[in-house]
Amino acid sequence: MTDDWGNAIAVDTAEYAYVTGQTRSRNFPVTIGASQVSHAGGASDAFVSKISLAGNSLVYSTLLGGSGDDSGNAIALDGNGHAYVAGNTSSANFPITANAFQKANGAALARQMFCDKA
Repeated sequence: MTDDWGNAIAVDTAEYAYVTGQTRSRNFPVTIGASQVSHAGGASDAFVSKISLAGNSLVYSTLLGGSGDDSGNAIALDGNGHAYVAGNTSSANFPITANAFQKANGAALARQMFCDKA
């Protein structure tokens, strides 16, 4: 069974690749300073990874999710090197910030969309 799926990729002006997707892996590689370093539950968590120019190491990698199923489905970059990830979640405890537009999952067991700045 495959544990990791890359669902979208973007490349910045310096030619670094950014990938988002979902993982079922309990040992997905994350980097120092990651926002979320371990799988939070459910079948899958979303991930965001920045790949080195040589393609053989991670510059940055983090998980993103809660107790339900989470997936990163699209990624875009701005001119300042920030990645924006859109995806879906069924996690009632999906991580949010204080200024989030919607502060809770809208319906029990329903899939909700998210957009996150990494």
